[in-house]
Amino acid sequence: MDWTDDQVVRLRRWWAEGLVANEIANRLNCSRNSVIGKAHRLKLTRRPSPIHKKGTPQPPRAPSVRKATLAIVVAPIHVIAPPVSVVADLPLRKPVRPCCWPMWGDKAPVPRPALFCAAESVPGKVYCVQHCRIAYVRLPVRHAA
Repeated sequence: MDWTDDQVVRLRRWWAEGLVANEIANRLNCSRNSVIGKAHRLKLTRRPSPIHKKGTPQPPRAPSVRKATLAIVVAPIHVIAPPVSVVADLPLRKPVRPCCWPMWGDKAPVPRPALFCAAESVPGKVYCVQHCRIAYVRLPVRHAA
């Protein structure tokens, strides 16, 4: 949108009065995004978010699970020795997903209830090694004629 000097003056005045961007856009006969963009470029004061008002508690954020450790406690077999506690920093493995390759066959007239391969899938894929070889095939490179 090409902003005239008159429109910029009105935008500044209505922004200072506290009108919402949607109302200013309706009065200037333009889009809400153009009003917000122009206000940003003019470095007008930022408005508080209507979603997160002060005084309203925000929901607690889930803790970040980046590196998990597993504590292993080894207890002695004989009562003679004092108890020994060993803590090992072992990364927890992600749960292994089963292979999602359907096993009802290609020539089944009606799909039967879902039966899947269920072998251990390749990390980052949904199929096991055998079915990855079938599903992920490199196509030949086509040259422009």
